[in-house]
Amino acid sequence: MNCEDAGTLMEAYLDSELDARGAAEVAVHLESCRECADAFAAARRGNTRVNEFLRAEPDEAGDSAEPWRSIEHRLAAAARPRARLGRWFAVAAACVALATGVWFFRGKGEQPSLVAALERDHREFLAGEFGPAFQGPPPPQVLAAAAGRVDAAAFAALPEGADFTIEGSRLCHLDGVPVAWTLVRHRGQPVSWIALRREELAHFPDLRHALESGAQTVVVKCGRYHFAARRIGGHVVCAFAELPPEKMRTLMQAAPSA
Repeated sequence: MNCEDAGTLMEAYLDSELDARGAAEVAVHLESCRECADAFAAARRGNTRVNEFLRAEPDEAGDSAEPWRSIEHRLAAAARPRARLGRWFAVAAACVALATGVWFFRGKGEQPSLVAALERDHREFLAGEFGPAFQGPPPPQVLAAAAGRVDAAAFAALPEGADFTIEGSRLCHLDGVPVAWTLVRHRGQPVSWIALRREELAHFPDLRHALESGAQTVVVKCGRYHFAARRIGGHVVCAFAELPPEKMRTLMQAAPSA
């Protein structure tokens, strides 16, 4: 059984509608697939919370429909059906996002455009086509070239800790948007680290929507790479590297809080 099969059986499995053989096959898959196990667990928790809310007395649940409109809006935006994994897997992913503040985009068609642009630059860097232009604070001419759209604080919003080495920065343009780009190494692994003003998210509405939907961190799989983004004060910091999701979250946690 693969992830697609498990996704199509999620609803029946959680409702105990599978026969013994089908339930056993799903259970075996969940033991070997952490991603599906997390999704099933999130869906089960979501069902439990919904049932508890429906059982609440009117004075506990409240008469206003606003909470339901809010939930419906967030789930509709965050849990569009994924044909590959099935409707319930998508809902489970939304539950994970709302419960943990970590959002996972799935499918190449749903990647924020910023991800594709950063992937191109990261690959060019690995191929030796460009590298850092300066170390430390940006020279005045760099800020002048950014025309006020990138400030010194963007170049200073770098991960902190003994596991990180900062090798230098440069001004880059991703889909025409100027950003502070820095080469960071996490235990030797090259990481393209960028920072941009939050208002520049207007150029990347898919990423803006994900960050404004309640997620603290956005994680995107891009082939063998992963992209992660987080809002910090007036900036958005992003990382792109050949690291697993949990390491990307470590990168985001190492970023300065303000």
